Parts: sequence; structure tokens; C-alpha cells
Amino acid sequence: MHLPSVLTFALAVRIAASIPTPEPYVLHERQETASSHWEKLAKASPNAKLSVRVGLTQRNLHLGPKYLQEISDPVSLKYGKHWTVEQIVDFFSPADESIKSVRAWLKQAGISEDRQSLTPKRGWIWFESYVREMEALLNTEYHLFQHRETRDHYIGCDDYSIPMGLRPHIDVITSTVSSSRRGTKDIRTRSNRGSSSHQVILGAVSTQHSGVESLAISDESLENCGQSMTPYCIRALYRIPPNNATDLQEGNNLGIAAFGQSYDQEDLDLFFSNYASNIPNGTHPKLDLMNGAIAPGRTIKDPEVAASSTYGCVITSGGGFSRHFARPAYQQNAVSNFLTNHPPAYNSTQYDSTGRASPDVSLNGARIQAYVNGKTGIHSGTSASAPLFASIINLINQKRLAANKAVVGFLNPTLYANPDAFIDVSSIIMLLGSFWYVIGG
Repeated sequence: MHLPSVLTFALAVRIAASIPTPEPYVLHERQETASSHWEKLAKASPNAKLSVRVGLTQRNLHLGPKYLQEISDPVSLKYGKHWTVEQIVDFFSPADESIKSVRAWLKQAGISEDRQSLTPKRGWIWFESYVREMEALLNTEYHLFQHRETRDHYIGCDDYSIPMGLRPHIDVITSTVSSSRRGTKDIRTRSNRGSSSHQVILGAVSTQHSGVESLAISDESLENCGQSMTPYCIRALYRIPPNNATDLQEGNNLGIAAFGQSYDQEDLDLFFSNYASNIPNGTHPKLDLMNGAIAPGRTIKDPEVAASSTYGCVITSGGGFSRHFARPAYQQNAVSNFLTNHPPAYNSTQYDSTGRASPDVSLNGARIQAYVNGKTGIHSGTSASAPLFASIINLINQKRLAANKAVVGFLNPTLYANPDAFIDVSSIIMLLGSFWYVIGG
């Protein structure tokens, strides 16, 4: 008889049955197209360190537009009744189940709980890791990438996978496929001072105009605003009233996002001294770490034209209709009137007229005077026009706070409810690829 062998076989089968079957992995995110700015070099060292963040899926996002509209619609009884940070966190933060499930997965993979940190708003789990550990965790391979221009490096992957059961709980994981926060050298460092290379820092679409001489910084003549937009020109163009220090209101802040770059106090002081003498030198933004155009030859009195090649503009505005987001209610009348009075010369296969239309507003972003590395120069881009518009809204908030009213908050419903507060541009010309398209007249 072979009873011992039979018993041994039965025991082995029972033990094997008690071992849980690994949950299948599914692709979670992939970089569909190779970036033209980054070159993949070699496989990353297994011992290279990574700072990893797991973005947890938030709750109730589908209800966000409804509640946002309630407090942002100027005819709503709840207008201006903004939620507190605590209310927002309680309503939208990830569920306890999501937090527990992801932390358990990490622990099982060898990332102990004492290595994991949950951010105060409960949206991210952060930990330090190694390439070898992340490759096993995400079923992927990490490589070293190099930026073709700056020669900066980052470590990332082309795609990554997670257990199927965690898909409802995980939104995104970094550092993985994205290079958007890396590779831009801090071009405002001391080592660059005195360099003849005057680099642009005002955003991804900024443009340098090397053929335009900077005007004398004491010149306040509006006749030169077509070549150099100083704060004086901007105030005149948009009829912005003078702002006095006595008008400042507690809690009226303006946030400035910076990714991979930082301000230079010497440049700020130069700007204050020459363009805003009412601001003391040494004034600077408060650092808050979150989660770890007028054409050349024209004057201020001429009608504003947005990005027209006729007048030699060198930047263009993006816009059109989204294929991913539906048109919001506050846009219905304005967009319907636009499509009726200025029907685009395209068919439904080329754009979706029911989608969310953009932009909502336009503002000059060309030939802005700024200091970089101790030198004054002219720069352009939406990273100039966006904070200019934000500054105007900041002044409006200042007046509202002085009148014991809430700040405007989400602005779009109010913008579309008050079209008379704006001036229609006479034409819009956009650059798509290498072609110019006129989309308004």
C-alpha cells in the first residue's frame, strides 16, 4: 500500500488550495505617444530612489457641478455661500474603503505602513521607494529619460498596471508615465546671471522677441504700448483704477502656481523699483507647498485685436469645442448665438458643436516687460495673460470684501450673465499646426 503517499498528496492539495490566487493585473495608465521632448535612454538602476504618490479616487465628483453652480450662479439664493475646506474634504475625499484597500496592497507588497503617509486631505498616499520595488508593484519597467534641449533627466515608465480590484480605488500613480513636472531647469538661478542667453519663463507657449529692443523703463507713453506692455499700459488698456495700500483686505490672496521654477527676489526688486515703486523691495510671495495682445505699430486707443497675423502678432490663443466635456448651462445662450451668427466653416466630423466652448475670455499676453536674471526683456504667453486676468479679479474681490460680501469664487456663470462687462475682439485668428484659421469676424 502507498497510504503515506496518498496522504502526502492530499495534504499538498489542501495547502495549495488555501493559498490565495494572485489577483490579475490590468493596465491602468499608458503614455500613448512618445514625447518629442524626451529621449528614452537605458533601463533605470534598480536601486534608484523614487518619490511615489498614489492618488485615491474621490467620492461624489459627479455631484460637484451641481453644487458649484448653486453657489456660483448670480441669481441663485446660495450665491457666494462658499463651502469651507472641511466641507469640501468631507464631501469629496476618498472613501475609507479605498484608503484601507490601497494601504493593504502596499503593505502586502513590502511597503510597510510606517513608510506610508496619508496627506491631510486624504487624497494621496505618499512613500519613498526604489525602482526594483516599483517595477514589481506595478508590473512595469522603469527607464532613464533625457530632455532633448535642457539635458535634464527623469526616471519613468511607459505604462503601469494594478490589481483589478483596486481600479475603483486608484485614480493615478506618480512617478510613472508623466514628465510634465520635470525637466525644466530653474533658469532663474544665480549661475545664469550675466549670461547672454535671455530665456523665457512665462510658460510653455511663451515666445522671445529678440528683435525688439526693450524700452526705457521710465517711459510711460502709451504710444509705445504696442512694442512693450508695462503695468502702465495694462492699466490703461483695461481701465484698471489705481490701487492703494489702504484698500487691501484680509484674506484677499492671489495664488501663483510654479512647476519646476521659482521666483528670484532680485528680479522682483528690480521690477518693483522700476514699475511699481509703491511696493517695497523685499516683498515676495508666501510659499505654500500643496501636496508635498496689442500689435506692433498700434496704440492703446486702437480697437483690441486678438492674435492677428495681419498686425504681426507672434502668439496665438487656443480655443474651440471640446470632444470630451459637454457644454455647461452657463454657456448655452452665448455659444448658441455665436454658432447662429458666426457659423464655423466646418462639419460635424471636424468638431463637436455641443461640446464645451473655449476660451471664456481673452486678455493681452504679448510683449510683456519682465526681469529675468537681472535683465529686462519682453516676453509673451498665456502664462502672462492668465495672472493678469487673475489680478483683475483679485481687485474685484477686494471691493467685494470691503462691502462685506464674499469673493466671486467660480467666476464663469457671472461672466456669461454679464456680457456687457466685456468688449468683443474684432477678430480671432488661431494657429493650428502650421496653418492659420480665421474663426470669427
